[in-house]
Amino acid sequence: MVTDRPEGGGRKQRAKSTKEPESQRLVYSVPKAGRLLGLGRNAAYDAAKRGDIPTIRIGRLLRVPKGPFHKLLGAEVRPHDGDQVLGNEQPAKEPE
Repeated sequence: MVTDRPEGGGRKQRAKSTKEPESQRLVYSVPKAGRLLGLGRNAAYDAAKRGDIPTIRIGRLLRVPKGPFHKLLGAEVRPHDGDQVLGNEQPAKEPE
């Protein structure tokens, strides 16, 4: 039996995204931010809903901006440095 269905079975095709390295992204997913805090997926979304994790909404996507997230924790992130997190420790003094 021959049908006049479009290729792909009539399903919508998703546009291929260009994946950039995670270290270059300015945001985390909510589950990724939760993992950094030692939280599971559901606990991370609950914390985001309560406002404990800073979020922005882009369409239907909920993302955690790295800057405010690390500022909340009292740490810094070096951009494009493999998400290297720096604490608030003081630099070591050089011997005189």
